Formats: sequence, C-alpha cells, structure tokens
Amino acid sequence: MLNRSALLLRYKTPAVQWINDADPAPGSTPITAAEVNRDRTVYLVGDEVAESPEEVWRWVKVN
Repeated sequence: MLNRSALLLRYKTPAVQWINDADPAPGSTPITAAEVNRDRTVYLVGDEVAESPEEVWRWVKVN
C-alpha cells in the first residue's frame, strides 16, 4: 500500500504554444492540445500535498 495521491497535469494553450514555438523543425505541423494531452505523466505526491487544492497548486508551482 502506498500513501500517495496521483496528480495529472493537462497542458493549456500557453504551454502548447510554447512547445510549438520551441520546435526546432521548420515547416513542421504544429501540435495540438489534444495531441499533447493524449499521453499524460502521472505524478505521485504525498497525501499531505493532496489534502487541499491550495496545497496541490503550491506543489505544482514549486515543482
């Protein structure tokens, strides 16, 4: 048993725009938010982080 909570982050428009701007391949097709969010990374955080939305946001900003 793990005392952890799962945290999934979804990319929003500014992050998708940054990804497309940082793409070094000229003439490549821009990636969409749906494509970026298809495969997500799961972060396991301690239960103390997941106790409140404020703690989750604080953890995300720091990490």
